[in-house]
Amino acid sequence: MSFLEVFILAIGLSMDAFAIAVCKGLNMKKLNLKQGIFIAFMFGLFQCLMPIIGYFFCRPFEGYIKGFDHWIIFILLSFIGAKMIIDCIKELKGSNKNQDINLNTKNEENSLKRDNLKQKVNTDKQVAIVEKTADNQKFSFAEIVTLALATSIDALAVGITFAMVETSIFTSCLIIGIVTLILCFAGVIIGNYFGSKIKSVAEILGGCILILIGLKILLEHMGVLVF
Repeated sequence: MSFLEVFILAIGLSMDAFAIAVCKGLNMKKLNLKQGIFIAFMFGLFQCLMPIIGYFFCRPFEGYIKGFDHWIIFILLSFIGAKMIIDCIKELKGSNKNQDINLNTKNEENSLKRDNLKQKVNTDKQVAIVEKTADNQKFSFAEIVTLALATSIDALAVGITFAMVETSIFTSCLIIGIVTLILCFAGVIIGNYFGSKIKSVAEILGGCILILIGLKILLEHMGVLVF
């Protein structure tokens, strides 16, 4: 395979990972470059390694892999997407409760200024802790690895096809990994830019996108959709 053919293949393989990177960017209240680099690195790493695994180890099991790989992707993406939506709804409910607390505090300011000031400080600290906890929950090492694995299963099959054509497996996989890394990092930035505009709606949208990606892959493998 030529460099151009591998490059085009890399772009195609990275599209699902790019879409998910956009979703993770949507979840960031403020762009975190370390998290963005980590997300991009993990997606690129798995997209690079999976074809190598397919090339050397999975050729004897090609028929078995094709039989259920789409179901694995669908289940994983649907689970994580649903989790994103549920976490967002819980966060919205928590925000509403905090607003009610702040409103009650404001009504008592005239009679208990000093006490209310202390209460407000404590409330702000609690809100900050809740928000920090929520941000940590949104960025989970296990979740990123799971997403990277789910979106790289197709690359496993590509590795099997590499064994049937004349190509440098390591060079091709390196190109795939680098292209995926760059696109995913750009996806995080793009997602964060738009996420800051639409906030919670974007988080729910991101979860829906994950579910739809999983459904699209499932229907494609079942022959219902053809692209």
